Amino acid sequence: MDLEQKHSLAIAARVSGIPAQTIKSYLHKSLASADAVETPGGTGNRRGYSFNAIMELTIARFLMELGLASKRAFQIARQFANFGRGESGWVGEERRMPDQLPGMPYHYALGDTYIVAGVDCQAIVLHPKQQEEAYDVYPIMIDVWPIFSHVVKELGGDPFKLLDDTYGIHSGADLTRFQVNG
Repeated sequence: MDLEQKHSLAIAARVSGIPAQTIKSYLHKSLASADAVETPGGTGNRRGYSFNAIMELTIARFLMELGLASKRAFQIARQFANFGRGESGWVGEERRMPDQLPGMPYHYALGDTYIVAGVDCQAIVLHPKQQEEAYDVYPIMIDVWPIFSHVVKELGGDPFKLLDDTYGIHSGADLTRFQVNG
C-alpha cells in the first residue's frame, strides 16, 4: 500500500463516512487537512487526500459521534494522524517505548493503541497485552485498531502487513526489549 498516494474527495468521503460537502466545509473552516495536488494537463489545483488525511477525517468523525465539538475532534485527530509518538530517552540509554508513527497504531504485537481525551488533554496510549487495567480515567477512549483497519482495507491494503512493513517488525519478532510501564 502506497502511503503517499493521494485519493479523491469521493474516496475520502466513502472511507471516512463523512459526506463530501461536509469535508469541503471542514477544509474551508481550516478544521481538516488535505494536500493540494497539481491537476495534470489542467489548470489550478485539486485536493488530494493522503492516508494520514483520511485517518484524520475518520478519527474526527468517531470523536464527533461521541459528542466532541468539531474543532476539538479535529485537534485530537490531527495530532494522531500527523505526529508520531515514541520515547527517545537519553543518548546511550535503551529506549523503553516503541515508536508510534503518524496515522498508525503501535505495532499490534505490543498491545492495543487508544486515543484518550479529557476536557483539555489528550494522549495516544499503548495498552500492553500483559496489562489488564484500562485507562478509564478519561471520559473519551477510542481503540484505534478498528478505525485503522477499516481505512487500510478500504484503500486496498492489509493492516497487519502494513504495520509489519512500516515498523520492520514481523510476527514472531522479539518485542520483549520494550518494557511498557503501566
